[in-house]
Amino acid sequence: MLSGIATGGVAGILGRFRRDRLVKGFSAYGLAELCIRVTRIVTAIVLARWLDAVDLGIAATAIATYELFGFLASRGIGQLVVRAPDDQLEATLITAHRLSFALAAVVGAAIVAAGGIIAWTTGRHELFAMIACLAATLVFLPFGLAPAWLMEREFRAGTLSRIHVLQVGSDNVLTAIFAVLGFGPWSIVLPRLISTPIWLIATRRARTWKRDPATTGIPVGHVIRFCA
Repeated sequence: MLSGIATGGVAGILGRFRRDRLVKGFSAYGLAELCIRVTRIVTAIVLARWLDAVDLGIAATAIATYELFGFLASRGIGQLVVRAPDDQLEATLITAHRLSFALAAVVGAAIVAAGGIIAWTTGRHELFAMIACLAATLVFLPFGLAPAWLMEREFRAGTLSRIHVLQVGSDNVLTAIFAVLGFGPWSIVLPRLISTPIWLIATRRARTWKRDPATTGIPVGHVIRFCA
């Protein structure tokens, strides 16, 4: 009898865990990260087999330059949207959406400028083309940020995880394919550019948002202070 009660109690606890949004969300993220790690390991093995140290160094320099600035492209703005009160959500989203375009342009210009300096000082002119190619991903970014912010606010962890797996997984798979086909360091750079539109399409299909013309945005200064 006691064992039956204990079993029922455990089953009830497990049932509540399965229905809990937070637990389901973390489970989705965990599964997504596992899938990404598997594809990344396979890709790393392929790169070690098909690329030499010079190719890896060139690609790593290009990606490091991009990521040094690229993380600033939406830093803080999304968190402001997620935390906005319901009655200020649309106004906050309008201003954040507008600023994301300006920020992407500024960050993209900084990345291209840094690429020119690095290519000139190192004598590796292909680096400029690679860094500019990575900067081009910022052209797509602002068009999908608003739906992504809304899904994060709505805690749609499962959807966000699937999109993340689709983007990063396709990046890893394409990197391995391009390496085998002999693209050299471009096999690491090009998939970044290709996978960004994949993320954009998947994000906009998962969550739609259209600006309300009757709503005005919040003061830009408030957004800047929050992001700073």
